[in-house]
Amino acid sequence: MARTEHAPNPIQELHDLETRLQALRDELRALEKECCSLREQRRQLIQSLEGQLDLFRDQMSLSEQLLKEVRHGSSATRY
Repeated sequence: MARTEHAPNPIQELHDLETRLQALRDELRALEKECCSLREQRRQLIQSLEGQLDLFRDQMSLSEQLLKEVRHGSSATRY
């Protein structure tokens, strides 16, 4: 008698697929959570950089004003 391959049990195969699907869903949720966290970090970094840029621009403006006063011999200084 020839040896035949054991046919996979359809119920077990379905169970294995459902288990794999659940694992993939769990992985997807974890990745989505990580993406949200990274987006929030990016938003905070951009906001911080924008604030630093505003401060830099203010300092540049003040420096330009002081240079103008020095060049024109103005004795009045603003603080």
